[in-house]
Parts: sequence; structure tokens; C-alpha cells
Amino acid sequence: MPVYICRHGDRETLHLHSRLSTLGMEQTRGLGRVLAQQDIICPFIVSSVYDRCLETAVQISLELGSVPIRVEHGLSEGPVSRVQVFNTNKFSKHEYPLLDDSYSSHTPPPEAEYDHHDVFPRCARMAEYIFSLCTALSRTLACTWHSALLVACTWNSALLVLMQQCLIDPL
Repeated sequence: MPVYICRHGDRETLHLHSRLSTLGMEQTRGLGRVLAQQDIICPFIVSSVYDRCLETAVQISLELGSVPIRVEHGLSEGPVSRVQVFNTNKFSKHEYPLLDDSYSSHTPPPEAEYDHHDVFPRCARMAEYIFSLCTALSRTLACTWHSALLVACTWNSALLVLMQQCLIDPL
């Protein structure tokens, strides 16, 4: 079954915790509509903890019929320091009502990642987990990622083959 990997929409600023811009919200609603027109049925959406990714996931979810959103720490872009580690408990059901709060992240929050040599191996492991989850469930999944995860996939030839088996043509 395919995995739809979606990078977050346009953001307001380059700040690490920037939210989506007005254009970004329009982009993600449009992407959600395109996926809905493809009759995509997925049990949940997997998202990074960053607000811009969650906002992207929410817009896609709403277009797909309010699909639950699961937050995965391993999808976080890096490098990060201990100060930047996220706590998914900070997200309110008011702000992100579609969050599946019964779900516990498969991976712990990343710590002390200083460059791509630290970030990419974690990202590759997370991508492998997502692709294997999709295969095990025999279901389509939608994911909101950062570009670091896609770059990490290209560093591992076995993961690149797995990615090619799970991915569909870009929309």
C-alpha cells in the first residue's frame, strides 16, 4: 500500500517553531482536496511534532473525513538540542482536536543531535518504521514530514528500495 509523504506547507518565518502562513494553509487544504479526490482511505495520519506539520496534517485530515493524527517524535527535523525537545502533551485538543491522544510515539524525542550525521540515521530508521507499518497494516498512510527525512532515505540503498515500493507518484 502507498505512503503519501507530504512536506509541511509554506511557513510564516524561518524560525524553528514557525507556523503555516496563509499561503501554507491554502496549500495544505488544496493537497487534502487532491488526496480526497483520489479516494484515499487511511486509518490515521502520522505527523512530526512541529506546529506547521500538525497544521498540515489537520488540513489533510479534515479533507479526508477527520482522520486521526498520530504524533511521532522520530519525524522531527534536526539537529536539535535538549532545549528544543518537544513534549506532545503540550498540544491541546482544542488546538489540534484530531490528535489521537491514546497513541504513544514509537520513538522518544531526539536529544543532542548536532549535525546531519546524527539526524539522518534517526530519520532513516523512522522512515523504515513508517514504510513497514504501512506494509503490515496493508493500508495507505499519509505523513507530514520535513525534508531531512527524505534526504535520509536516499542515504540507505535498502531503504530507498523500500521507499520506492511504498511511494506513489508525487501529486
